[in-house]
Amino acid sequence: MVVFCPSCGSRISVEPASPGGDVTCPRCQSKFATAGLKPADNAPPPRRFKPKKSGGGKLGGVLIALGVLILLGGGAAALYFTGVFGLHTNATGTGTASQPTWQDYTSTEGRFSVLFPGTPTRELVRAPGRSGKVLATTFTAEAAGTTYSVAFEDFDGKQTPEQVIDQSRADLSAGKGGKLVKEKDVTAGDHKGKEFVADVPNRGKTYMRFFVAGNRLYKVMAVGTGKGPGERDVMKFMDSFRITG
Repeated sequence: MVVFCPSCGSRISVEPASPGGDVTCPRCQSKFATAGLKPADNAPPPRRFKPKKSGGGKLGGVLIALGVLILLGGGAAALYFTGVFGLHTNATGTGTASQPTWQDYTSTEGRFSVLFPGTPTRELVRAPGRSGKVLATTFTAEAAGTTYSVAFEDFDGKQTPEQVIDQSRADLSAGKGGKLVKEKDVTAGDHKGKEFVADVPNRGKTYMRFFVAGNRLYKVMAVGTGKGPGERDVMKFMDSFRITG
């Protein structure tokens, strides 16, 4: 019998093992029952629906945020920023901003503490492909159009945390995704680090701090929408970061 495949709409010839039995479409490989189906000559082709394009809400920030995402060179760094700020940054920047409720947050796993504007979301950034190796662990919270994030990744000797920091500065200085406008040495308790501030198109100022503890690299970041995050809240977040182990 000749029928239209209900899944892909192709006009195909099939021979069920029994009347009304299941068959497999040779085009899309979907299985369907022929019971109740009219021959193709007597039935119009099934209507095919195209999936709606995404782009609203938080996921809409993925493409807009790419200028920020490529700032920090290295595979793990790039995946970290793609995964975190693509999903958690509000791309629209509209609505009435409410005052965040700041709270102390301590991660035993991450061995750090920080003030977050609310309860952060923990996510694992994995390598693409079958291995699914964990590249970084991230903690993010959003308030008043700004995403605050702490991430850590451990290095196995092929690349050092210091090399990632140096590459990040080189990329910013070269204007990749933004323009480096300020840098300075910072501390988090007894740990020394680097702070970079960059002007990013459509994002305003983006703040980043890097700290090294053994083979672990911490990245503390605040990225906003439109005019950029408020410096007072950013400094409250940045200055509260401590490495606890």
